[in-house]
Amino acid sequence: MSNILAIPAASRFGILRTMIIGHLIASTALMLLPLPDKLNGAVMLLVTRAIFLDFDQAPRQTFLAQRVPAEERTAAMGVVNMTRTLAQSGGPLLTGYLGQQGRLGLSFALAGVFKWVYDILLAVAFLPGSYK
Repeated sequence: MSNILAIPAASRFGILRTMIIGHLIASTALMLLPLPDKLNGAVMLLVTRAIFLDFDQAPRQTFLAQRVPAEERTAAMGVVNMTRTLAQSGGPLLTGYLGQQGRLGLSFALAGVFKWVYDILLAVAFLPGSYK
């Protein structure tokens, strides 16, 4: 569903802004996940996150296709995917530790904060008119 929504959003807001908007919405839902005291609130946040989780896939591929020469795209996609995998690899360890300490909710908040930082860095690095 995210990819279907991302196409008109990219046409309206631009590729990079669409990636960032989708990330920020999904990350905010993730950060807020520990707060609801009823199942309905948590489910609503999870559904919101699911809708926007992959919002960046098509725009990210388009962005890389525009920025990276054709002969270097396979290598660039490999670097992007490897970097994402490495960045996510510490999450289970930290979540396990926080869970043992009885602070599992903090892992959701931290994950959302880390994703927000990524989006801010993405905006600063690539959006026109950003601080450099």
